Amino acid sequence: MCAMMKGKLIQYACTVVLTIPCFQAAFTFVWPSYAIPALQSDRSPLGYKISEREAGLISSCTMLSPMIVTMFAGTLADVFGRKKISVACGFIILSSWILVLTAKSASQILIARLICGLAFGCNIIVVIMYIGELCQTSTRATATVIITFLFSIGALASYSLGWVCSYETVCYFCITLSVIYIIFMFALVKESPVFLVGKGREKEALHCLAFYRGASVVTEHVLGELSYMRSQHNQNKQNHPIEENVPQYETEKLTEEKTSLPQEETSAWKLLFASTSSRRALISMVSIMVLTVYMGMVSVQVYAAQLFTKMAPNISPDLCSVILALVLVASSCVGTFTMDLFKRREKYYDTEKIPVPWLVAKMSQLHLEVYTHNYTLNYPLGQGQIYKGTNVYGILRAARTPSLEALVVSAPFRPLSSHQKSTAAGIALMLAFAEFARPQKYWAKDIIFLVTEHEQLGMQAWLEAYHGLQSDSETFYTTLGSFWKPGSFGLDLTNFFPGFDWLGSHKKCLNPGQLKARSGAIQAAINLEFHSPKIKYVEVKVEGLNGQLPNLDLVNLVHKLCVKSGIHHSYKNSYSWVRNRNKVDDWVNNIWTMVGMVSTQLAGVPNGNHGLFHRFGIEAVTLEGRDSSDGPAPRVHSLSAANFHRLGLALETVLRSLNNLLEAFHQSYFFYMLPATDRFVSIGQYMPSLCLMCAAMLLRALALWVGVQPTQERSSQAEDPVDSEAKEPGERPPERLSESSNQRVHNRKTIKEKHSDSESEIPGEQDVKEVVQSSDERVANSQTQLNFSMVNVGANYLLVHVLGYAAMNSPVLFTQLGAKYFSLPSEVSVYYGLCVTSAVLVVAAPALPRLLRRGALTHEELTLVNILVLIELSTLCLALGMHNFPLGLAVAALYTPVALLSGVVVRERGWISVWLQRAACAVLQPLGALTAAMCVYSVAVYGGAEGAAAAAGRGRDAAMQAVMFAVADSLIYGNWVFNVAASVLLPVWVVLWQIVCNSVEGPPPARR
Repeated sequence: MCAMMKGKLIQYACTVVLTIPCFQAAFTFVWPSYAIPALQSDRSPLGYKISEREAGLISSCTMLSPMIVTMFAGTLADVFGRKKISVACGFIILSSWILVLTAKSASQILIARLICGLAFGCNIIVVIMYIGELCQTSTRATATVIITFLFSIGALASYSLGWVCSYETVCYFCITLSVIYIIFMFALVKESPVFLVGKGREKEALHCLAFYRGASVVTEHVLGELSYMRSQHNQNKQNHPIEENVPQYETEKLTEEKTSLPQEETSAWKLLFASTSSRRALISMVSIMVLTVYMGMVSVQVYAAQLFTKMAPNISPDLCSVILALVLVASSCVGTFTMDLFKRREKYYDTEKIPVPWLVAKMSQLHLEVYTHNYTLNYPLGQGQIYKGTNVYGILRAARTPSLEALVVSAPFRPLSSHQKSTAAGIALMLAFAEFARPQKYWAKDIIFLVTEHEQLGMQAWLEAYHGLQSDSETFYTTLGSFWKPGSFGLDLTNFFPGFDWLGSHKKCLNPGQLKARSGAIQAAINLEFHSPKIKYVEVKVEGLNGQLPNLDLVNLVHKLCVKSGIHHSYKNSYSWVRNRNKVDDWVNNIWTMVGMVSTQLAGVPNGNHGLFHRFGIEAVTLEGRDSSDGPAPRVHSLSAANFHRLGLALETVLRSLNNLLEAFHQSYFFYMLPATDRFVSIGQYMPSLCLMCAAMLLRALALWVGVQPTQERSSQAEDPVDSEAKEPGERPPERLSESSNQRVHNRKTIKEKHSDSESEIPGEQDVKEVVQSSDERVANSQTQLNFSMVNVGANYLLVHVLGYAAMNSPVLFTQLGAKYFSLPSEVSVYYGLCVTSAVLVVAAPALPRLLRRGALTHEELTLVNILVLIELSTLCLALGMHNFPLGLAVAALYTPVALLSGVVVRERGWISVWLQRAACAVLQPLGALTAAMCVYSVAVYGGAEGAAAAAGRGRDAAMQAVMFAVADSLIYGNWVFNVAASVLLPVWVVLWQIVCNSVEGPPPARR
């Protein structure tokens, strides 16, 4: 505390010294009020009376010269330093008053006042910078107001001395004050730490900062503030304007910058006019200054004596001038002492950017290791757009343990334009808990306090940077694969279509950058989303990316500790304060809770920043504060509000419990369903429902396989009647189908040798030879036909999946085509491109099996294709269900009936059943089913108010946005819903469509 008070006293003392030129400026500005009458009198110090023209020039020239130098004052201060420029201004003011004292003509006074005006104009700019850089946050406002206060004191002193002192005495007073200012500048004031950091002189900056903070030695707080200055300097060097024209589907995630990253440092002049906030600040300041000057106060102060002589001839004009100065001093005192008492408008109230300097300063005051993290997104579905963001994080190191493990407390930053509620209270709760946790000694793990920009985009970038993922790595999740790899083929499509990026950069679109500091392995994370310090209850969110869930122990821990802390909590439709006595109502409520969980997991999109931790093996949940206006929660108005104290207590108990973990979460379930806050359904209870549907498809495939085998045997017997006739009683028939072709050749060679060696033929031997030879020819022909059939089936199956893989990679191509030839936005280009692709597959896919063979399709070939697609669909559903049960269940529930009912179409079959199969299969085309579902839902909800056509259009737009979000999430976050739908589900549907659209001859009848 002593050091803090000492530091404040030093800052105030230095501020007073630095504002002495402001005192002199006011003194000089009002000096003509009483000097002009003396110069126009018979006892003029010049020896003659000056004219009215000369009097006007002397009065106004001091205001003219600052207009020239203020344009370059900031640049001079950045080049030569704040202290040197201030001292130089002191010498200029000293010389100007010496010229005034020794003046023998009006021209000399005019030159002196012009020079003095240059010094004042330069000094006022430098002083404001100087004070802002040497003072800490708590004293900066008062120190800045001292400028206005001393300006008013200077006017009062000038009027008072001019009233009672002579012309020469006033000049001597100003000369003495200038000498005192120069002495104190050399003796007391040190250079600005910010300027020294900018020049790379960090050792000197450290000592200067310690002096201004009243510390005899360099402390941790001083080091943290110096680190903040360094980060601010680096950020200002790389600060670039960000445009506000953001696509609608990325409004909540991104801040668009349409130009590529510049390689050179952006000048301050460009930033001043390029940034919206800078332009707004410039317009505000210019307006205030213009109004201040044009309201007439400057003219009243300069010509006060003359004005009061005419306005109040019975009162001394000097007395009236002193009264005017006293009023100005009183108003300045009120502003000085009330500036920090009343809440001012926040600096970042109307901005869309995260307040990085404020967050860094607050965390630095809490003695955390504070760092900023910059990341860039090269948006893949646009025309070279680049999105930038900044995260701020502070690390609280455990006092007695090495940094081997860590916990994360995060909160997203949401601007005021966001349609979601603000998270300012969540950030405040996080900072308040950081202040509480800093002096505690029981932490066994580091705690990372993280504030992310652009919601989940910032969290994804921070996690990738924390785990060392680089932007040049090629992964299936982040790039959707690559259909044409560079160097794989000699065909280069850019030769035929110049200026078209067919292949892409084959890098991740999100460049996470690098972190300046890390902690240990992250064990768990808590994400805070509170919009108000007082809430009714806490909603616990658990769903993560691709339907992943945190360990059940963490979920139970949060719910139980909320109860212990006296905070009401909920999950979906399950509320902790509602207990139904009727079992039926309780069951219905549990069902709706599970339906809500299924609907959230189905899309694979996390409902909070916590969902991105799961893919890195980190257990995380989100705590969202809610009140009576959030959802139809029963009896929520009767609940007592939870304040910051309760919320902080709950957060502390959760983190202290996680702090006691000896190993990562692994004892409890990772796959479960939550019907209530205190109940769960394990995987062993809900998984059999999916397994039964998949088992039905596998049994159907097995039945088709068994049905194919006897048909082949009977047809082979029907084609070989000679074999049964050639068979003698007691004679062993030739083994045809069980022998290999090599054995057949060996048998033929043996028969030929016997025929050549023997002189006489055995009766019937020639018939046996003919039977064996004809048998060999039929087996060879049947094997050739079978091999050809397998090749056809395999080629068709492979081609269909290659088309699905191409459709998975097509959104980037559709975006470029739509933008270049049709000037369409990305979502329209992607949606209609996929619609055209689906239409082409619907028309052309049934003809693919016939194009890959010369003869007609056989019943056995289509049956084999049907077996393969049943096995693939069941495998897909099981694989999805093991990772994301709701998604696997939805796919199985939709496609299992069609897969079971769709079979090989025989020409003799009735046309009604065939067309019913085709209609059922056509309805479940993936993109068509999505669009139809959205349109039906929109018509049901908005049809009465808007009409069916308008509601259907709304549904189409919703489907368009859903496809765009799925593609963007797949590219950026690794959501594989679109990948699976395009590369697996679409080919499965195409194969089913081929089966029901191709009719073949029935299997040959069996013969005995």
